[in-house]
Amino acid sequence: MFYQLFLNVIIFFLLFPVVSYASAHVRISEIMYNPEGSDTDHEWVEVYNDGSDSIDLTSWYFWEGNTYHGLHPDGFTHLAPGEYALIVRNLDTARSELGSSNHYVRASFSLNNTGELLRFANSAKETVDEVSYQSEWGGNGNGKSLQYVNGSWREGTPTPGRENAVGSSDVGSSGETASTGEENGSQEEVLSGEENVPKNNPTYHISVPVFTKKLIAGERFQAKIRVFYGDDEVHDGLFLVNFGDGSILKTGKPVKEYVNRYIHPGRYLFTFEYYSSPFYYEDGEKPEVSFRNIIDVDERETVTVEKVNPYDGVVIKNNGGSEVELEGWFLRWNGKRYTFPHATILLPHEVLRISFKTLGFSPYPTRENKISLVSNANVVVSSYPMPSPSSYQKRVRANSSRRIVSREEAKTNNSEEKGEIEFDSLPTFFQVEKVSPFQSYLEEHPGKVLVTFPEGKDNQGETRETSPFRTVLPLATALLLTIISSLVAIISFSKRQKGEEGERRELNRYHIELVDEE
Repeated sequence: MFYQLFLNVIIFFLLFPVVSYASAHVRISEIMYNPEGSDTDHEWVEVYNDGSDSIDLTSWYFWEGNTYHGLHPDGFTHLAPGEYALIVRNLDTARSELGSSNHYVRASFSLNNTGELLRFANSAKETVDEVSYQSEWGGNGNGKSLQYVNGSWREGTPTPGRENAVGSSDVGSSGETASTGEENGSQEEVLSGEENVPKNNPTYHISVPVFTKKLIAGERFQAKIRVFYGDDEVHDGLFLVNFGDGSILKTGKPVKEYVNRYIHPGRYLFTFEYYSSPFYYEDGEKPEVSFRNIIDVDERETVTVEKVNPYDGVVIKNNGGSEVELEGWFLRWNGKRYTFPHATILLPHEVLRISFKTLGFSPYPTRENKISLVSNANVVVSSYPMPSPSSYQKRVRANSSRRIVSREEAKTNNSEEKGEIEFDSLPTFFQVEKVSPFQSYLEEHPGKVLVTFPEGKDNQGETRETSPFRTVLPLATALLLTIISSLVAIISFSKRQKGEEGERRELNRYHIELVDEE
């Protein structure tokens, strides 16, 4: 009896969280991603609790820009069943434009005007609802928003904090709407390959449950794309992916996940096409269905470790123009790690100082044992200390700090005495800016050497090649003088030797020897 009771209690506590999450469902219901005028502080996302339980929004997350953003409800904590809430960036701006009676939740985000993937996740960061909106759906700077109505996304007059109601006048002239499919309780983007197809006639469409749109150079890109014919998933044909950086993939079977690494920063156009037969592609036919999206890849140098010492701690700087959420990032040194907590945000062009006491350890980074800043995608974004210039690089720096001037200015200012370089005499690719490129170029290429070649000038002032005889003649003259000097020295020495021998002979002629008489 006791054993059975104990078993029932364990089963209850194991199943209770599942039941709680199953009844707690929040849907993304409206998106204002590109309002008229400035986007800053005027974008918002509406969520709706269509479950049966209240939701504690303080522990949930809004996923945007490849980052989980923390939620900060204003004046409330729980969203009751049937209630709406507006996720905004600036509370004062939202109240003045949308009214003061709405439930507002502050979060750090910036919506992409061309479209991106949005998610709403619970306290365990499990996705409850998601949508990958596109600018082609509407609401692109015309004062209207995207609204989820009767299983599809449509453009309509904004209804913040209220039930969506898109009328016939809000639908595009072609009558097209962006539809979405439901799977495993999450919302997925679905693109139709045909228009105005009756429900009893199957058609091709694409489901995009995962698509990464914002990366740091070197991070792992991932996309999950599924092709359906009616309700059945397609498993053969030609699946063609162009990642936009010169990498392509062609396969006859669907790939579970399309992955890539964008090494260089920039904007890349990702394209997916499906052909029911490879022959259609070879014949130049249009694909049954296609999908495209823009991927933004930022430079690693956007966030850098500036310095580390006991007085300042670890100083991290945001060199970019948008804020960076560091939640999930970590500092690594000598086997120790510090992970940035929830809602750690680094503002544009600002620095973040973390004391050694906060880190829990005292790092003393060296060239061999650096401290590294690692993103939540496990990519080393920055390290300290940075490589210092070698003695050769320092010498190059000292010798190459010259100002480039025009030929006319050089003649006027006597630039040769000042160590200046005539701008017009440089190659074309060095004349882009009037700043010497030698310093940075030679520091990046330590195997290169800066050499100055002498040049001769004729009477007209035009440069000409230097004759090799002008280099050989001084050497020959010096050699000849050396030979002559040697001969003179030898002759002088020989004469001196002959003179001394003559003197000895002359003395021998008058030699007198004294002897004793007997």
